[in-house]
Amino acid sequence: MRSFPDRWIHGAPDCAASDDPEFQAHWMVARTCVLRQSKCVTFEAPFLYLLLGERTALLLDTGGEPDAGGDLAIRTVVDGLLAAHPELELVVGHTHSHGDHVFGDRYFVGRPNTRILGHRVDDVRAAYGIGAWPEGRGRIDLGGRPLTVVPAPGHEPASVCFHDAERGLLLTGDVLYPGLLTRASRPRTRWSTSWGATSR
Repeated sequence: MRSFPDRWIHGAPDCAASDDPEFQAHWMVARTCVLRQSKCVTFEAPFLYLLLGERTALLLDTGGEPDAGGDLAIRTVVDGLLAAHPELELVVGHTHSHGDHVFGDRYFVGRPNTRILGHRVDDVRAAYGIGAWPEGRGRIDLGGRPLTVVPAPGHEPASVCFHDAERGLLLTGDVLYPGLLTRASRPRTRWSTSWGATSR
């Protein structure tokens, strides 16, 4: 059964007086945590995801650079969430390579039992075994939790979505959300035709 918090943190009229955390963490469904970065930290306010399997924890995106500069607390937050699961390898992956989704990667460099995946098209193809781009599909198995990785270029050339069929989840990053969506033009392909995208 999925659950959502009564309120997502969304900034405040006076951020200096706000007691919102830098990241709000909410366990939405079994072994699936959604993290929201506060708009008082960065105007981008991205959502991040921590998915736990039997062998691996997958962190999708690492947050944006604080607008006022300084450090980001994402490593501390994730370490706290994984404290009860020290046996799990942590894989840091990305829905795409924009700065508000990869800035926090630097805080995981040197973390024990951790792999940080690249976020260029070639890196993504190799990491998930995607043969043809963007028509192919990839896969990552977290241990009893297989995920299908679907190329979704447009918002950014290496954008991908993650499908967890067992839990009925499709994590799209910035490919789909309510609000202003930006995309880059690309030639019409079989992929864009079958998925209903346009090449204009």
